[in-house]
Amino acid sequence: MSSSPPLPVVYAFDGDKATVLSVDIPAGFTTIKEGTFMKCNKLRSVTFSSPSDVTTIEEGAFMSNPSLKSVILPAGIVTISKSSFLRCSSLATVIIPPSVKVIGDDAYCRCRLLSSVTLPDGLLSIGTYGFAKCASLKSIVLPNSVISIKKGCFNDCSSLAEVVLSTSLKIIAQGAFGATPLESILIPNGVATIEQGAFARSALISVVIPDSVTTIEHDAFRNCEKLAYITIPEGVNFTGRNDFSGCVELERKASEAGLSVEEWGRANWRKAKELSA
Repeated sequence: MSSSPPLPVVYAFDGDKATVLSVDIPAGFTTIKEGTFMKCNKLRSVTFSSPSDVTTIEEGAFMSNPSLKSVILPAGIVTISKSSFLRCSSLATVIIPPSVKVIGDDAYCRCRLLSSVTLPDGLLSIGTYGFAKCASLKSIVLPNSVISIKKGCFNDCSSLAEVVLSTSLKIIAQGAFGATPLESILIPNGVATIEQGAFARSALISVVIPDSVTTIEHDAFRNCEKLAYITIPEGVNFTGRNDFSGCVELERKASEAGLSVEEWGRANWRKAKELSA
């Protein structure tokens, strides 16, 4: 019994990258290869056939396309690889199809006009700096299927004011939400570690650390100048110094109570426990 021949892949674009305005990916192709449509400076739209056979977008496939405004990803894609849409500075909306499990490092980094991102239930992980420096992104909901967000995932998203975290997260990664205007966040019970600089230089006003957290790494909340209230469970281990350095409101309130910020946070935790008992 003969087997079917493998479906072809898109290896290279044989048109003029300097002038192409749109690209149509026909049926029969499974992979958009590394750098295929990189630096097509006038490329505005990418369309996939329906149904499409594409399952993988490889590293840098659409990287550095400053005019690209529209890409409707087809159902069936499993992986959006590293730097796939890095520096696509006109891309405004991203809807990730339910089939996608992994969004790679830098996949949508520096997409400065990206204001709307829809992530599907079933997504497992977002790579390092996956959506970093997306200056127009105002909110993000991480579905409960997400078990991992990597270093700097939403770092320096200068409009990001609302975040809903996955209940499956165990670690809030290094610098994940640093340098954002985020004023509040619900950290799910189940998170065990808040890594270095996770919320540093954010606009957080109040933070409740859940009982599941056992480790807060150094600089986790450094220079959160507006942070005025925090609860810290008794069992939390601090791995370094300067965790709350530059948190001027916290430092002032703790000082007024004759306590360190850590001691004051634990006192708040005990009071909250007493009130809920």
